[in-house]
Amino acid sequence: MSKIFVSYSRHDQKIAEKLSLALRSRNIEVFVDYKNMVATDNFPQKLAVAVRESDCLLLLLSTNSTNSKWVQREVQYADFLEKQIIIVRLDNAALPDTLFFLAYQQQLDLRMFDQREEFPVFIIDNIIDSLKLSLMKNSSQNPTEDDNPKRVKVMTPAKVEIMIEFGYEYTVFPTDPGFASFTFTGINEFNEHNDSAGNRVLYKSTETAQSKVTAKWTPRIIENGQYEISAYIPKFHSTTENARYKIHGTSIQGEGMVVLNQKMSQYPWVSLGIHSIDKSLVNPGVVFLNDLTGENNREIAFSGMRWRLIVNFPEALG
Repeated sequence: MSKIFVSYSRHDQKIAEKLSLALRSRNIEVFVDYKNMVATDNFPQKLAVAVRESDCLLLLLSTNSTNSKWVQREVQYADFLEKQIIIVRLDNAALPDTLFFLAYQQQLDLRMFDQREEFPVFIIDNIIDSLKLSLMKNSSQNPTEDDNPKRVKVMTPAKVEIMIEFGYEYTVFPTDPGFASFTFTGINEFNEHNDSAGNRVLYKSTETAQSKVTAKWTPRIIENGQYEISAYIPKFHSTTENARYKIHGTSIQGEGMVVLNQKMSQYPWVSLGIHSIDKSLVNPGVVFLNDLTGENNREIAFSGMRWRLIVNFPEALG
């Protein structure tokens, strides 16, 4: 059974409880201090052992947790052990300087979550997908280049290279029929250029209160399955730290959102995670991105999206 260490502030305990219950219902072992520790325990020692024995650390990022010395110690120790760190953002808290190494990490967005509601399924799905990638990395034996063109190195959000075998692949850039853009102001808000690789890039300044544009990428899904969805991030005109990609038509209800720091992306193709796509659903695998990021004086890029069917991905954890 896979194991996750939940790092959180006691002020966020209610949401930590909901998250833990949701993960346990999916056969994931969860270490959370209120459940796994008693007053007579040696707290530092038990926490260290729990982090060490976990497959990954799940950080509930909030104003409360960024002010917690215990949370910072747990995260720093997990990073020292090269554990996968998954971030779930609860509010608009900035990362403290002591956790600067998380700046490149993608984040799952729970800022709009009403704690009176059921825990969002897409968050649990994305956590499990990230955990699967971590387990695949840990079980691999020094992956190298392969002559088979379907076997390629993939850079995970944690900047870990793993070897995955892909089947069907579909790519959409702004020059392709599967791309559409819309403006809400009646005028063309986009700037555009071709990058050094010859790929078309649309870009504009970010908005703080209301979106002015949105872009839509529509894939051609030929079969149901688990797809790695990736965004192409150009070298220039991509300085936003809060690009919010909305993914529709997956096996979960509603839409999933992945927050990407375009500014810190060091690779042209950046994974938005693994998503189960059902072609019988409305808008299977369709991705939307708008310019509303809440930032001033930043730019957001709209370029390519890629869908790759995974043919050797494990079906279940455990």
